[in-house]
Amino acid sequence: MNRILIDGGVLSLVAGLYILGSMAVNPRLWLTDYPKVIQDAVPPRSRLEKRLATLWGLPFLLLLLGLPFLSGLRLHRADPTVSFTGLFLQILGVSTVFNVVDLVVLDWLLLCLITPGFMVIPGTAGSPGYKAYGHHLRGFWAGALSSVVLSALMAAGLRYFG
Repeated sequence: MNRILIDGGVLSLVAGLYILGSMAVNPRLWLTDYPKVIQDAVPPRSRLEKRLATLWGLPFLLLLLGLPFLSGLRLHRADPTVSFTGLFLQILGVSTVFNVVDLVVLDWLLLCLITPGFMVIPGTAGSPGYKAYGHHLRGFWAGALSSVVLSALMAAGLRYFG
């Protein structure tokens, strides 16, 4: 459990700073993650913004997948007989720590409650979409489901092919 909290904390810190840094560059890079009322209030992302979102998004995706996988790999190397369930719970635990921090700290506390200017998409200041706690909760559950599937795939890969 300690390793899950440590690795999940590292993932949360690094990924959280990455998200905040990219939002400081241009919050429109995350436009598709904002509530629909905000998306509808502004033009779609430009070709350049789509390219930048991909450039920022690929390393972010590697981070979200890579750190939990490395945590599972560390466990597997420490104990090659660890069960699929043990690996699955390790990887899922690390991902879940990030998902909870993302929901509570980044989405609810920063975006919904405090709403710093660098997170506000130009032309949407004061939109009720910034207080859409339920939108972020639904995103959390979608991320949780994805984490279950991906954790199972990673655990199977480590257990049966690692």
